[in-house]
Amino acid sequence: MKYLIVFVTLGLTALVCVLFYRGAGSHSSPHSITSKEVLDWLPPETRTVMVSVQPGKTDRSPENASTGLAALLPRMPQVGLPGGMPTFAYNFYVHGAYGNRPAKNLGLLPFSGCDVASIEPAASEAIEEYLKKDSTKRRSVHGLETYVLEENQGGTPWTHFALVKDGLFICATDESYLSSLLDRREKHVAASIDLGEKSGIALNLDSPFWAFHRMADKQEAAAEVQDPAVTEVAVYLSKDKRQVGVVYSSSSKVSYDRLKTWWAGYLKQEGAPLPKQYERLSPSLTRIVLDAQARKGEVATLALLVALGHPVLI
Repeated sequence: MKYLIVFVTLGLTALVCVLFYRGAGSHSSPHSITSKEVLDWLPPETRTVMVSVQPGKTDRSPENASTGLAALLPRMPQVGLPGGMPTFAYNFYVHGAYGNRPAKNLGLLPFSGCDVASIEPAASEAIEEYLKKDSTKRRSVHGLETYVLEENQGGTPWTHFALVKDGLFICATDESYLSSLLDRREKHVAASIDLGEKSGIALNLDSPFWAFHRMADKQEAAAEVQDPAVTEVAVYLSKDKRQVGVVYSSSSKVSYDRLKTWWAGYLKQEGAPLPKQYERLSPSLTRIVLDAQARKGEVATLALLVALGHPVLI
């Protein structure tokens, strides 16, 4: 078994479908909290952040060859949802995570993380009904009643800790991560995560979708983006939803050539459209520009998911 690295030729669409098939309390106005506020709640160990800023709906419909990145990117933050989770509408969706645990079979590696989605009262009621029906137990996490859902995905056990509170659906894959997030929420702790400010990656937090990942070490970078010198990755969807920017921060001047060669070779091998542009923004920053409306968006989506800290065993 290995990470998705280069030139994967079989099962991309099926695997993406599997990935996106994966996902009580009082109800206050869901619009009183913003996605930027939720970022403050993410624990300092967080290395992956993915945010769908605009309203949307969880979607597990199969992709086809005409599906573009603009339609697929908002699904990426939902990668950790329980398998039986009902579809629901959201005002924004935030995903934070770090680390990976061994898997017993092929597919997405289990990770420690949490999703926070702003939802309307109707969705709150439907989700709570699902949690009551499908949970195996309940427990108190940071003083809040939390439903525990246990499932087996391809031989790998997953445990989810979920609750609905103040117009938010909160679902974690790790109890300690959830407890830390809820503690920061209660204490109104200021943001502790550097989202590329130090490296110069310019993230527009108002983009329809954006994501950021900080590599744990050179070994992770070599496995996930084919360049051990890469330290950070940022992804964003343009406001007109026509382009996707992928920005890499690196400690090596040769990263531009490595990344350009990898993206061109990978997309060509999979029969997907090549990047629209390669840019050397500075000696340490490289940007790859993808067509957000082009066909076979699932090919680039899977590569981006791996680059953002969610490796897939194939």
